Amino acid sequence: MDARFERGMEIAQNNGIKGFDRGWVVPSQSSKKKYFVSCENDAWDCGCADHYYRGVSCKHILGVKTWLELRKQMLENDAVAPQVEEKQYCEY
Repeated sequence: MDARFERGMEIAQNNGIKGFDRGWVVPSQSSKKKYFVSCENDAWDCGCADHYYRGVSCKHILGVKTWLELRKQMLENDAVAPQVEEKQYCEY
């Protein structure tokens, strides 16, 4: 398992992800910054430098993907799924 994926798992487990109408706001693990992650037509995007400069799925994107998969599994098993704070706008 690579470091990016491990950090993405940590982000998903900490439940700091907030959903909006067009994506998710994901808190930084090392600062007070927040990053906007979006997905349109299976194309993922994040405002962090790792994704911008390297063009890879960063830990924020991996965190959202993991969080969504965990949420889906919990809903399928009738467990209490992590809640999404739905808003019609993004304050960031």
